[in-house]
Amino acid sequence: MSRGILYTCDLICYGVASPVAFQDYISFLEKHSGKVVKQYIHRGFGLKTGEGAKIVYEDGTVEQDTLETNLWSRLWYHYLVRESCYSCKYHSLDRPGNITIGDYWGVEKVLPGLKDEWGVSCILVNDEQGLALLDQAKEHLELHKTSVSDVANAAQPMLFKQPEDDRQNIFWKAYDKGGFEGACASLGFLSRKKSFEEIRRIVKSIAKRIAERMVKQIVKRKAPMAPRSFASALREKASVNGEVRNNELKEARKGVGDFKNGDGSSERDNEKSECSNEPSEVSRQGNFPLAYAAKHSSEATRKQSSSGGVFYALAQTVINQGGVVYGCAFDENHKAQHIRCETMDEAVRCMGSKYSQSDLGDSLEKVNEDINAGRNVLFTGTPCQIAAVRIVCEKRKISEPFSKYKVADISDVGNESDTGNTGNEGDTDNSGNESGTGSSSCEETLNTIIPELFSGPNKCCGCMACSALCPMGAIEMRPDSKGFMYPYINSSLCTGCMKCERSCSFKVHSSSNI
Repeated sequence: MSRGILYTCDLICYGVASPVAFQDYISFLEKHSGKVVKQYIHRGFGLKTGEGAKIVYEDGTVEQDTLETNLWSRLWYHYLVRESCYSCKYHSLDRPGNITIGDYWGVEKVLPGLKDEWGVSCILVNDEQGLALLDQAKEHLELHKTSVSDVANAAQPMLFKQPEDDRQNIFWKAYDKGGFEGACASLGFLSRKKSFEEIRRIVKSIAKRIAERMVKQIVKRKAPMAPRSFASALREKASVNGEVRNNELKEARKGVGDFKNGDGSSERDNEKSECSNEPSEVSRQGNFPLAYAAKHSSEATRKQSSSGGVFYALAQTVINQGGVVYGCAFDENHKAQHIRCETMDEAVRCMGSKYSQSDLGDSLEKVNEDINAGRNVLFTGTPCQIAAVRIVCEKRKISEPFSKYKVADISDVGNESDTGNTGNEGDTDNSGNESGTGSSSCEETLNTIIPELFSGPNKCCGCMACSALCPMGAIEMRPDSKGFMYPYINSSLCTGCMKCERSCSFKVHSSSNI
C-alpha cells in the first residue's frame, strides 16, 4: 500500500494564550450572567470583520459586544501570551508549512474590489507541494495574485517582527494576589472608563507611530530609495529561499517519475493548469513563496470563517479525496484541542479563531497512522505545531513526496526548545527531570546521560515532538500554572538516546531554512 501525502498549513500567529486564563474567563462570564456558556465566538461563525465577540448561552440567549464579551480580546493579546512566542522564529517569512494562511489586513489598499465584510485571506505558497494543493482547491476559491511585500505589511506585522513583551508580568502578579477577576479589575479592564494602563498603552502606541513616521521622513530626505528597501529585502529573501527549496524538491524527485498530486495528476498536468495568475508557471522560476489574496466562492462559508474561508477550501479538497483533516476546535468544556476530521461537518468545528493554545493529544501519532494507511492528511496549526508534525513524520520515516527536511541535518542539531522552567512544584528540578540535580546541561544516571529539558519557559513552545518521538515513553507533557504544556523526563525510563534533543522543533531548522 502506498503511503498518503502530508499537506501542512501553518497559521500566521501572534502567539498562543494561557489555557488556564481562558477557562477562568469562561467562569467569569458564567458568574456574571448567571448562565452556562455554550459557545464563545471571537472570530467567524457569523461575525463580520471588526465586530465584537459573541457569547451564546445554553438557554439560547446571545450577548455581544459588551465589556464582558470583549474582555478576552482586550486582555490576551498583551498579557497572556506564552513566553516562547516572544522569541518565535516564525514571525518571519521562514514558514514551516507547505501553505501559510491568515488575515489579509490592508487588502483594500492592494485589491480594493476584493474587500469583503466577512474577511479576506492571504495565502503564502511555500513550495511545490503547497502549490499542488492550492491548484486542486482553486475551484472553491476566488484567487488573486499579489506580492509578498503586500502581504507582509505594517497591518500584518507578524510576518516580519516578534510581539513585544512588555506587560506579561503585570497581569500574573495581579493574578497571584486576586485571581482572574481581581487581576482584570486592578488593571482597569472591568471599568467602563479607560484604565490608566490602557491610556498608557495608547499614548505609547501613538508616540511610537509618530517617532517611526519622523524617522521615515528623515530617511526619505537623505536617501530617496530607502523606503523601498524593506519590500526589496522581502522579495530577495523570498526568491533565494524559493530557489533553494525548488532545487531540493527536484533532487528528492529524481528517479521517481512525475510528481503525483492527491488527485493522481502529475506535475506536468499542473504546469498546464490555469490556477489564477498561472502559479505553476511562476513556481518554475524558483520564486517561492508565492502570495495570493483569496476568499471562498460561497458566502455562507465565508460567514462561518475568520477571514475568507481558505481553510474550508483546503479541507474540502483533502476530504473529498478520502483524506483526513486535523485542526483546532473547542470541546464541550471550551478547551482548545486538535481533532481528527473525516467529514466536512467535523471540519467546520475547526473554523473560526481560538485564542488559546490547543492540546495536540495523540494527533502526531494519528497522523502517522493515517499516512501509513494510504490516506492524505491536511494538518493545520500554529507554526511550531506544523514544524513538530513534519519532524515526527520524518523521524518515523513517513516522508512526503518532496520532503523539506533532511533527517541527517536534523540529527546533527542540538536541543534548545526543551529548556523552560514550567513553574511546577514538587520533586521536579529545573532540568525537567523527575529526579536529578539540574546543575549541568545533562544529568548522568547509571552511565545514562539524561537530557536537560528546562532552563526557562521562553525556550519551549510545547509542540510535543520530543514526547511523540521518545521510544521509551519517558517524556510526559505537564501543564504549568498557566496551563502551558512542558515536557518532563522520567529518569528511570530514559535510555539517553537524545532523540528528544534532536527532534526539538523550537530549534530545528529545515535544510532549506523554511
